[in-house]
Amino acid sequence: MPQYKFFLNDEGEVGVKPELTGDEPDPLALSIQKWQFIVECLEEGKQVSQDGGIHTCALCRAYHSYGCTGCPIFKFTRCSSCNRTPIQMWEMEVCTLAVAKAELYFLVALQEYLDHIGFTKGE
Repeated sequence: MPQYKFFLNDEGEVGVKPELTGDEPDPLALSIQKWQFIVECLEEGKQVSQDGGIHTCALCRAYHSYGCTGCPIFKFTRCSSCNRTPIQMWEMEVCTLAVAKAELYFLVALQEYLDHIGFTKGE
């Protein structure tokens, strides 16, 4: 499995190398890694203007073209496009440390919940 590295370009947009394909074995873990990176950047005082959207979200790469069906966030919220999650504030251009931490904590709590109930990718 490739090692993914998130980066911040000169415009404050998050990117990832290598490019996500949608076939990553643990997309939720990669999404957590992305938001950990964003939180770290903001804590260091860096400007993050864009999170990269579906291009840097392993969950979106895996499930977005299917209307989010199968996505663990969709299964939890029953909403597509991450509605009812902290990312909504980020998408409204409230790109703050508090919102980034809220998204990170949401994803970590979701991972813990899914581990507790024995959820596996594709269910």
